[in-house]
Amino acid sequence: MRPVRTQEEADYMEFLLAGVRQYGPAPGAKVMLENERTAANTAIETGQYAVWRSCTGNDCFRIAPHSKCFCGHPLSSHEFKNSRALWPHCTMCECKAYAFVPTRPEEVGEWWLPRRPGFDVRTWRAKCKCKHTHEEHMPNRPYRCRKCPCSTFTSAFLCIACDKHWEDHETVFESEAERRAAGRPVNEDFVPFAEMPEFYEAVYHGTPTHPQPGALRPPQPSVRPSLPLPMPVRPRAITHGGEGTQEGYQTRDEGRPSRGRGRGGGRGRGRARGVATGGSSGGGGRGV
Repeated sequence: MRPVRTQEEADYMEFLLAGVRQYGPAPGAKVMLENERTAANTAIETGQYAVWRSCTGNDCFRIAPHSKCFCGHPLSSHEFKNSRALWPHCTMCECKAYAFVPTRPEEVGEWWLPRRPGFDVRTWRAKCKCKHTHEEHMPNRPYRCRKCPCSTFTSAFLCIACDKHWEDHETVFESEAERRAAGRPVNEDFVPFAEMPEFYEAVYHGTPTHPQPGALRPPQPSVRPSLPLPMPVRPRAITHGGEGTQEGYQTRDEGRPSRGRGRGGGRGRGRARGVATGGSSGGGGRGV
C-alpha cells in the first residue's frame, strides 16, 4: 500500500480506521485478511513469496497454499518440475502453470453479493465476459472456453486493489533475495498492514466497541499457526557466474517478462476501505 500523501486521503483513512475500531472488520474482509495473513506466514516460513501482481507493478494479493488456481485446484496441488520452472504445474489436471484467480466476490468489489438472502459464497466463481466461469475454460493459455466459441478468458470483473482486469495481472513466485533486490517488502514487512500500524492493531488486536458476530481474533504475530497445506517450493539451482559457482533461485527475467516492475507492496486505499466495508475500491467491481 502506498503511503498516504494528501490531507484528504489522511482524513479518509482516519474515517475508515474509526469504523474498524468501532465495529471490527467487515465479514468478508475477515476471510480475506486471514488468507493474506496465512500467505504472509507461509512466505516467512518457506522463504518463497507468491503474489498476484498488477500491470501497475503493485502486488495486489498474497497467495496462500489454499488459494485457487485458474484450473480450480489450490496452490498446494501444484509443484515445480525443476529449478528453472517459473510457475508450478498442477498434479491433479493438465494445468501447466499456476495462475491465481479470485475466489470471493469481495475480492473483485462485489461486496453486496454475500448479503443477498440465500447466496452461497462457496458457489461463486470468477466469470469471463462470455458469461462462463474460469473453471469452464481450458486451464492453459489462451484459456479457451469449453462452453462457447470464446477464444480467451476476458474477465467480467476488476481487482479490488488496482481496478485492473484479471488478464492485467500475473502470478509471481519470488525468493526473499529477489524481492530484496527489487526493493519489495519481505519478512515482517510482508505482513498485511505492516506499513499502517494503526490499521494492523485495530484489525488484529482491537476490541470493537460494537463487535460483530464472529469478530476476527487471530493469534499474536509471534505465535504463528502451523501451515495447513504444503507450499510448492522451487528447487535450488546451481548457476555459474563470475569466478565461482553461486547457489540461488532462477529469476523471472529468464522466462516470460513481467508486465509490471514497480516497487512497493501494492495496496491502495481500496484495500483499507474493503476492510471497513467489505466493499469496492472506488470503482472496482464488475467490468464492462
